[in-house]
Amino acid sequence: MLKFNTQARFLNRFSFSHGQVFKAIPPLPNGLKTGLVAALFCCLFSQNSIAQCNIVCPSSPDIDLSLDALGQATLDPTVFEPLVSSSFSQCLPANGGVLEIWEDAAGTIPYVTALAGPNFNCTDVGLALPPVFVTLNDPGPGVQSPSCQFNVTIVDNVVPIIFPPADITVNTDPGPSCASVQLMAATVFDNCMGNLTMEHVLTGATTGTFPTLAGTHAFNVGTTTITWRVDDGVHPVFEATTIVTVEDNDDPTLVGGSPTGPAGNLTANGSCEATFDIVAPEVADECGIFSYEIDLNYPSPMADVTLFPNPGGET
Repeated sequence: MLKFNTQARFLNRFSFSHGQVFKAIPPLPNGLKTGLVAALFCCLFSQNSIAQCNIVCPSSPDIDLSLDALGQATLDPTVFEPLVSSSFSQCLPANGGVLEIWEDAAGTIPYVTALAGPNFNCTDVGLALPPVFVTLNDPGPGVQSPSCQFNVTIVDNVVPIIFPPADITVNTDPGPSCASVQLMAATVFDNCMGNLTMEHVLTGATTGTFPTLAGTHAFNVGTTTITWRVDDGVHPVFEATTIVTVEDNDDPTLVGGSPTGPAGNLTANGSCEATFDIVAPEVADECGIFSYEIDLNYPSPMADVTLFPNPGGET
């Protein structure tokens, strides 16, 4: 029977020297000893690394989430991966770590719970989300890192582009109109077509401002510049131009035939001179008459006469 009369005896009974302990362990092969030691250090190192996962935040929490060429954007971990880092490589997503987005700084409310997203489109341009928070963690049971705050704004960085019609030179159309009627239209590319304001402005021989990028216009003789304009409300107004030149290559016409007039009467002084009136014929041109000339040869050559049309008329 064992008796423990005093505390000292109790300790003496159950206290062994290190030598005694290791003598009690049966001999192990050297390879097995090495494996046990490596496993021990690996376990200790792994537990220590897991517990130390941290995160390094960028200098500014403000970031833009830009719509793509289709007018779409998604707020997911890939947006933040290039913006944060860690002292421990195993915490980074590239090395198996996990980046998570939260709606609170403590990292307890996952995104998306109450906030907008994660998918955004053209109707969200200019939207500033409430702050979101990002943490890092490794694949093991380690401690989650502190959080980084981010203030996200949805933006559109795609600039609209106009493809205008080529410059054109045309003749006036047949008929009484002194113009060429043309259908002119420009095309535009943008990721958010519904956000665009479009118009085209005519200056020069023909003037006017018209909505949209298409229209049928009667262009006057001369040179008209069409300025096509597109505004997406974000970038400077994008412009392109088309030059329309209308030429008048149709000859004017005589409406009433050759000049006519009554025969003259000899004057009383016997000088063989006669005085009579000449009625000029009517002339016409769809673009108007600036001036016309009558060649007098009745019955012998006389000085030519240049006439100008009456104000408001062409005769």
